[in-house]
Amino acid sequence: DWLKQRYTVERYTIPEIAAEVGKSVTCEVALTDTNVFEPVVTVSSVDGDTVHYDMAPAVSKQQLEKAVGRLLSDSAGAPVESITCESGLEGKKGAEAHCEVTQGGVTLNRTVDVTNVDGLLMNFTVVPVLVKAQVETSLLDQLENQLGQRPDSADCTSDLEGKPGTSVDCTVVAGEETQVFELTVTSVDGDRINFNYKPKG
Repeated sequence: DWLKQRYTVERYTIPEIAAEVGKSVTCEVALTDTNVFEPVVTVSSVDGDTVHYDMAPAVSKQQLEKAVGRLLSDSAGAPVESITCESGLEGKKGAEAHCEVTQGGVTLNRTVDVTNVDGLLMNFTVVPVLVKAQVETSLLDQLENQLGQRPDSADCTSDLEGKPGTSVDCTVVAGEETQVFELTVTSVDGDRINFNYKPKG
């Protein structure tokens, strides 16, 4: 009942849980028909017949897909055709989940990043991601514009998330020469990730 005292809850389901410290169970709480989440209840202590527990917010894979769809539709205005997330999302600041989103006929990878947790509520942002192959092509394009000749290849260590300050190393081969560049995100404009690059070492 304390849930209803703190939040405007439409419905909630709390399964039975063994009165053993460390035992946990996933519940379902609906604030509205479209705002449903699954907090994790963990027994923290047992004092006779009184069981104390902690609750942490979380959303399932399906709930996250719906939430991301609403967020992107509201912010961009373009309809979201499909969303596939790899997992759900824990309500811990800094927790991440990865989703593939098709919007306006374009499919992009996105990282969902928890920015704030307040009780059972959590806020998150959805940032664009350049996959490894896209980072490599973009770097080769920029080097070609700068040098007047396209290097033979680029091999980056990972994808590049659209968060200013995020960096990734890329090894560029041009003939017999090899150079490692450090790419660093400078700004993000919608789905466009801007980065600078400099030789490393």
